[in-house]
Amino acid sequence: MKLYKYVTADRIDVIQNRMIRFTPPFALNDPFEMQPIIGGLADDDFLEREFEENYETTIRRLYESEPIFSLVMPFDAFRLLAMQRKHVTLNGVKAMAKHVTPILNERVQELNQHIGVLSLTTEPENLLMWAHYAGNHQGMVIEFDGLSHFFNRKRSENDECYHLREVNYSKERPRRNFIDIDVSILLLTKSVEWGYEKELRVMAPLCDADKVIKGAECDIHLFSFDPKCVSSIIFGARTATSVVGSITEWVRGSQDYTHVRIKKSVLDRDRFAVQIME
Repeated sequence: MKLYKYVTADRIDVIQNRMIRFTPPFALNDPFEMQPIIGGLADDDFLEREFEENYETTIRRLYESEPIFSLVMPFDAFRLLAMQRKHVTLNGVKAMAKHVTPILNERVQELNQHIGVLSLTTEPENLLMWAHYAGNHQGMVIEFDGLSHFFNRKRSENDECYHLREVNYSKERPRRNFIDIDVSILLLTKSVEWGYEKELRVMAPLCDADKVIKGAECDIHLFSFDPKCVSSIIFGARTATSVVGSITEWVRGSQDYTHVRIKKSVLDRDRFAVQIME
């Protein structure tokens, strides 16, 4: 499978330095990134079920944790008193669950600061992406081999990072209780307005970055990749001849990229489309 990254011409440094940026969600161009609606800790049915299943055990632990209780009354009497207050205690648990909702939202937002996203696509001929991400067709697209190790480094069965993930497009924002949050839903759900991008993502902890460049508003976290990951460079329909020449010369002169093919995006003669030519 081929993967594509639209970039401006000055991002040739990605190729030269063999490093690519993973961007925290808050710095991406969609303000809805990582902005789920957290309804609360859990729904009432879940709280009631958990409360019922654990109440007896909790009573026993509480009784045994304070020696003074056993001096005042036997456990059966303590249990009877606790059971009489059970309804009040359950209401307190529900009230607490509602009270912590703002705190839970803050915790979710903290993930924004610690996870990085590499956005890719399977579509190298999209006019909008050439315009938006490749400098109005003056930039280029880097073609990667999606089967390379860089995109397939899943560390465990439940690992959310270091492997390709398909973005899902929805008309509704993700709405979950905190107990039901799935990180993949948070990071892989976008509005249907973005569906044309056919996006695939790789996520990684920003603390794993090989290099961090300090920025005024947001640090830039760079991750190293094997040059063998790169299979082609596709220049835009408006990429300056001088830029094409200088980048091609550099690539041809690099021992790391002798395998890379140079291509060009060309305006179709009949349709509002581009064709990729060698």
